[in-house]
Amino acid sequence: MCRLMIADRKAIVEYESMYGLLPLLDHLEERMGGHGNGFALVSGGKVSKIKKGMKLSNKRIAKEILNSKFDWCIYHTRIKTFGPKSDANCHPFVIGDSRVAAMNGSSYIFGDMSEVVNMTDTELILRTVSGFNADDSIDMLNQLSPVFVGVFDGKPFALKNDGSLERYLSIDGVMYASEFPKKVPSEYLRSGFCFIDGVSYPGKIEYNYKWSDWKDDDQYGLFDAKDYIHHYDYGYFDRKAKREEIKVLEPSSSTIDKYGKEYELGYDDGWEDGYEAAYEDAAGRYEDIYIESTKRRGGKKNVD
Repeated sequence: MCRLMIADRKAIVEYESMYGLLPLLDHLEERMGGHGNGFALVSGGKVSKIKKGMKLSNKRIAKEILNSKFDWCIYHTRIKTFGPKSDANCHPFVIGDSRVAAMNGSSYIFGDMSEVVNMTDTELILRTVSGFNADDSIDMLNQLSPVFVGVFDGKPFALKNDGSLERYLSIDGVMYASEFPKKVPSEYLRSGFCFIDGVSYPGKIEYNYKWSDWKDDDQYGLFDAKDYIHHYDYGYFDRKAKREEIKVLEPSSSTIDKYGKEYELGYDDGWEDGYEAAYEDAAGRYEDIYIESTKRRGGKKNVD
């Protein structure tokens, strides 16, 4: 896995003034990089600058980005999967003079083929879709599992697919990254989310959030998805939560009517005895719980 970022000029300037661009790049590299860094700038629909390499430092990258004029900026830090460690195999990859992209994740079908020609699965994927128009090329990338960010023929895109991608809550710009430092206001995006040429498309609803920042919080006893991935029906709340926390959300009258006194007892006991009944009430109220919990955390929805 790797880490990546795409942003327009407004977001870069704002982020630099509030948090510093270099700390973000260092954070991404420290989290899941170290085998080479790279960046590309796009102006007027054309790739105006690209530099990458195993010894290219974030300090140099940040300086060049901040001292350049551009419409869009792409950054990537690599951990090797397919393709040997080399300057050439660092991201981003440029196809022609108007297409550039980076990827986080692996495609094993393309990966096995890419090993034959000593290139990365990313480069092979981008070469494969390059013969089609921008819209179709982006749509094909959106059918795969890894995260993609880039600009094709003047159209910027950020495709979460099944990987990690967050949106920086910018005042007047656009920035997406694999993750942000905890102090930075950001939004975790659903699987299938995509941003294409100024338009955002919400992804599918997920019930497998890993609320790693909430382990010590007393807010609704949200579970850690490390143990319950894809098992929303195993209980949205941590059944070890305190009785007072669980009772913040009163059971709906319809659920009580359906399950009777047994449900009420199970609800008060921390869902240990009435779990199957109580879960259905939580499922119906998921969105309200999620929004309210997020507000209490100050807008941060951090998922590793």
